[in-house]
Amino acid sequence: MSTLQRLKQLQLLRIRRINLVRMIKDTILIILGVGAAAFGLKGFLLPTVFWTVA
Repeated sequence: MSTLQRLKQLQLLRIRRINLVRMIKDTILIILGVGAAAFGLKGFLLPTVFWTVA
């Protein structure tokens, strides 16, 4: 295997690793965003129950 082929393989491996890390970060941030939105909706809708009962 020549040095140029090895360099290309290492570059591809680096790009794949960067993409994998980016996908993992994106997934975690999406999950956190959905969770934050759920808490926000719950906090927004919960007081309306107290107003209608009172």
